[in-house]
Amino acid sequence: MTSGLRQRLRRLLQAGSSNHEIALGLAVGVCVSFFPVYGPQLLACAAIVAVFRNLNRAAVFLGVQFSWLYPLVLYIDYRVGRLLLPGDYPALGLGELREGGLPHLARLVRELFPMLLLGSVVAGAAAALATYAVARALLALLRKERHPVEEPSPAAGGGRLEGRNT
Repeated sequence: MTSGLRQRLRRLLQAGSSNHEIALGLAVGVCVSFFPVYGPQLLACAAIVAVFRNLNRAAVFLGVQFSWLYPLVLYIDYRVGRLLLPGDYPALGLGELREGGLPHLARLVRELFPMLLLGSVVAGAAAALATYAVARALLALLRKERHPVEEPSPAAGGGRLEGRNT
């Protein structure tokens, strides 16, 4: 793990945001990273954090930082889109995506864009849900001592509804 990524993670864990806000931000960033055109993800993240202010901004951008996975993400988009969209599409292997270079990837994205876009929506949503669940669980473990859950005190009603003697 690079020192830059390690520092970002440390700052994220020490942020004043709730576990929900951090996990949701990561999930949104991961979802956006499934968009089949490489590059506009950062612009999309900037627009999302401008509109949805309850997201942890650092977490959203951290979720998009895995550009080295782009060929794998594109392959997942392709496979999911091919399952969902009827048509005679060429068989495409992961090796072909990795070895073709940027011009080859650009040509494939242009040719297969509708299928890739549909696949990216479905796969991105699934990846976001998985990311949220894993991030919430990890944050609960990692931030347990720093952010303990406060139990209601008996003086504050102890969790009972006001006016009821139960």
